[in-house]
Amino acid sequence: MKRKCLLVFVLAPGMLVVPAAGNTEIDKLLALDKICDEVRQAKLKPLRAAMVEKCVREEKRPRSICEVEMSTYGEGGSSAATGATVNRKFSDLPECVAARNAWIERDRRNQIIGISSFNRIWHGCKSPSFCGELRR
Repeated sequence: MKRKCLLVFVLAPGMLVVPAAGNTEIDKLLALDKICDEVRQAKLKPLRAAMVEKCVREEKRPRSICEVEMSTYGEGGSSAATGATVNRKFSDLPECVAARNAWIERDRRNQIIGISSFNRIWHGCKSPSFCGELRR
């Protein structure tokens, strides 16, 4: 017989969070994030290929180096050259907006009972649909 373990996290005095086994709501939200990421990657692929070609043709650099450098194009984050924050490309696609709104709605519901998924669970940009919002 399989044993199940119940984990309890104490966040603050008197506040408990008990993660549910097989949380279907989280699974659905993560599935929305995956769809968003797949659609974004499909749109980024030709842009990255064009950037690699430009790098090879105009900058006369080895293709392998250009491919590595352009592999994260469009993902957002901090610019190595300037240190400025760069937003993710295509986070405004309908699939990404739907995923972000679903997380925000879940967060609103949970804040009513004192649990914030945005601040406590997904802080650190683990949810792709939030990455662009965290960097704005």
